Amino acid sequence: MPLAEAFEKQAKRVVVRIFLPGLEEATLAELKTILDGYEGRCPVEFELETPHSYRLVAQSAECQKVTPSEELLKKIEGLLGENSVAVDY
Repeated sequence: MPLAEAFEKQAKRVVVRIFLPGLEEATLAELKTILDGYEGRCPVEFELETPHSYRLVAQSAECQKVTPSEELLKKIEGLLGENSVAVDY
């Protein structure tokens, strides 16, 4: 099994961490565009964090699912910053 295929098949969920203060609507629109480009079967959860370290875990009302890949992770980190995305296996 190729590494990319194993990466995709073993993933249980993709977690996107979003720091809420200063978050702009354009950033969320770009995130949606990125995720839409990798449509698949792995659920995406959003970890929303406040300045006081409160965290809320949520899923999109649209039940966003993606095909995880190194390219997807790099694009999300490019938009939201380092360590803003993780894949749970």
